[in-house]
Amino acid sequence: MVITLLVSFSPELHRSRLEHLGIHADLMRSRPERAATSEEGSPILGIKPARALLPLVLVAATVGAVVALDPAGWRDPTAMPKLEVSTASNNGGTPGAATGTAGEACLSEDRAAQAKVHRVTGAVPTFRVNAVPDGQTYDLRGAHIVGYPAANHYPLMMGKYGPGRGTCVVGGRVAGLQPRHLNWHQMKGRVDGDGLNIKARGGVVTGTRIDNVEDGIATTGIDPGGISISDVYMTYIRDDCIENDWVVNVTVRDSLLDGCYTAISQRPDPEMNPRLAPPDERFTLDDVLVRLQPMPYDRARSRCPANVAGNLGNGGFFKWSPWANRLVVRNSVLLAERASVNCRRVMDFPTNAEYHNVTLIWLGPGDYPGRLPSSGVTVTRNRQLWDRARADWLTRHGYPATS
Repeated sequence: MVITLLVSFSPELHRSRLEHLGIHADLMRSRPERAATSEEGSPILGIKPARALLPLVLVAATVGAVVALDPAGWRDPTAMPKLEVSTASNNGGTPGAATGTAGEACLSEDRAAQAKVHRVTGAVPTFRVNAVPDGQTYDLRGAHIVGYPAANHYPLMMGKYGPGRGTCVVGGRVAGLQPRHLNWHQMKGRVDGDGLNIKARGGVVTGTRIDNVEDGIATTGIDPGGISISDVYMTYIRDDCIENDWVVNVTVRDSLLDGCYTAISQRPDPEMNPRLAPPDERFTLDDVLVRLQPMPYDRARSRCPANVAGNLGNGGFFKWSPWANRLVVRNSVLLAERASVNCRRVMDFPTNAEYHNVTLIWLGPGDYPGRLPSSGVTVTRNRQLWDRARADWLTRHGYPATS
């Protein structure tokens, strides 16, 4: 099954056009929970089915649906973001997961023969599947998800109310359209959400490209099985690049997290009633590049204002808690140029962890400000190590090396 939608961002098209097409007004007010819990809404686009879904799909299939996403002025008016297209993809979109082990399994002939591969192409506001069948693949290599934050704070969501076994998300470009100058507090208070939110009984995310959203990928269970993430490319993630606050088994391989406020979060909110992770459960970073990026931040609200020069600041690599599972980091490169807006302690490396062949590039003043493990991590000031590793990753994954 293929769904193709053409999306216009002309500011002259108003909310009435969306209502005429049957799109929930709640979505335009950015209230994701109401959209998600609607029993009537489509699991794909959050559109009322009886009177709206059929006309919209028919129009999309013939001449394209014209949808405005900017009635509230959220989108940066300068330009629609043009995320890089990887030449490693064989579907004209995001990379290559099709050429890697995870992608090959997800796009296998066996799954295709069982009608278990659902392909989406074109620019779409959201793609949300609340209940996912077992063994389902969503091939998004030709899709550009552009509804964050105006249509939904969670534009790409899988399995929230019905997680499937062996769920695969292959490719997809998610671009946040809010102005890039919003500071951390404005983002958190007004457009908190995820580029991809996935809940699965064993899931795979591979080849996804995400830019300018609050949290990059959020994993919400379910154990056992966990989530495998590979070949993903993230930039300008305004809070956590990977949020694992439900604390499930996660493995991240061969990925470029090139601009995180915080890299990894495993800190559940108290209302989540967290429990201690099983002793054999892990969060693994294997052959991963991670860069903390100073981003707009209100200096007056920082615990350590000296770390917010120019009203730019970042968090730490690891947002940890007693509920976190065991961290394993190997063959990875981490870069930071400033200490956290919340002071030195936030820069600590977790102690319930294993580190093997980890390079930490510290470009700030003095020694690295946080606690480091006794072995497994080498600290350097050589920025060229990052530049070379990043260029190599981009080239191997079919992106321009100057991306």
